[in-house]
Amino acid sequence: MDFNDIKSRLERLLASLNARFDEDVIRSTNVQRTEIDNRVFVYVNFGRGSTPDHENQILTILHNLSSLKDHLKNCLKTRGLKAKLVEDEINTSLHLQVMIDLVNLEKHGYPLLKPRSNLNPRISSVRTPLRLMSGDGQSSGIFLGGDGTTRNFGQSIVVLTASIVDGNGSPLFELDELVETCYQKWIDLATKHGCV
Repeated sequence: MDFNDIKSRLERLLASLNARFDEDVIRSTNVQRTEIDNRVFVYVNFGRGSTPDHENQILTILHNLSSLKDHLKNCLKTRGLKAKLVEDEINTSLHLQVMIDLVNLEKHGYPLLKPRSNLNPRISSVRTPLRLMSGDGQSSGIFLGGDGTTRNFGQSIVVLTASIVDGNGSPLFELDELVETCYQKWIDLATKHGCV
């Protein structure tokens, strides 16, 4: 593995981002059937693992995104450009600032002494919902039998997601928006300056 190959680094990052999506819906579905006073209750949870597992996965994605900052700076330097171009991009992007703050919070604790966004962001409401997709005249869904059996049809995935909130708990954006926007900003910067 060539740690200096930015294209390889971007491929690994994309794999990390795509790990948020689990297409094996049946394996990721936990159906629990309970009978109380002759009434049947069915509880359904989606996603494998526990909340700490999901939080670690989110932090890994954010760490992988933030580590591109130094790779891009190195690439710019080898092209005779100033690494400050990366910092300028961060300073004009709330998404990049929040992403870097979240990674730094993991390292240094809450609140940060020198936050980039000045919003004291946090990761909130970590969850793994079922996402049903339709299109091309097809529908999707999941059948949950009273006996705990499940069957899905069409295209459905279990998604690891969370809300990103500020220090007051006000929503900033969802995890999907954060990671996809940051990824695109890094790709745009890398492409603009010939790093990919």
